[in-house]
Amino acid sequence: MLNVPNHVAIIMDGNGRWAEKKGMDRFQGHQQGAETARSIIKKSGKLGINWLTLYAFSIENWARPEKEKSSLFSLMVKSLSEELPLLLKEGIRFRMIGDKRNLPKNLIKIIEKAEYITRKNSDLNLSVCVNYSGKNEIIESVNKILKDFSKENPECFHLDDSFFKKNMHSSELPEVDLLLRTGGEKRISNFLLWDIAYSELFFTDTLWPDFSNDEFCKILDEFNLRERRYGNV
Repeated sequence: MLNVPNHVAIIMDGNGRWAEKKGMDRFQGHQQGAETARSIIKKSGKLGINWLTLYAFSIENWARPEKEKSSLFSLMVKSLSEELPLLLKEGIRFRMIGDKRNLPKNLIKIIEKAEYITRKNSDLNLSVCVNYSGKNEIIESVNKILKDFSKENPECFHLDDSFFKKNMHSSELPEVDLLLRTGGEKRISNFLLWDIAYSELFFTDTLWPDFSNDEFCKILDEFNLRERRYGNV
């Protein structure tokens, strides 16, 4: 592998369909998906990837059945609680990207605990998007800027990419180099719209619970073959 991307973002799609194909409850698909996430996180750290962002729950996912949402939030609490020793051992810093409002209190509590106790880690920056929407993030950033703008002298105000980014939920995240989606769908699904402007896009038919470290490495190898020109010739 010649060149490891600095920032990899993954839309982890296919948990429910994986379970349905096997005659299982959808929650079992999410459980297996959590195991896949754990494996990919560890592999990313070993490969030297600096930033990994996973799409766990979008604002649109609130439309799912109550039972599935409740089970998914419980799984998040359980998984994050159990993975805290791994995060510390592997030097992984954890962040949540999204709106904590409306999330269960026990989930907010473990998220804030994980963010605090891993704040000094630097080997891998792991961000998990929960209650997240790319469009909503941009709108909230604009509203925040407008609120601050009213306190400033308009003649001294200048809006540029850097200033805008500082006001986003994902303000600390660098631009995404590689965006990967599992599950066969070929769409962005409202994910990190600002930060994927020049990302290399990869789509695989593999459902997330079946996604392996070997396939991940093959995608990274293909990433090395692409020429990133950023609009130049």
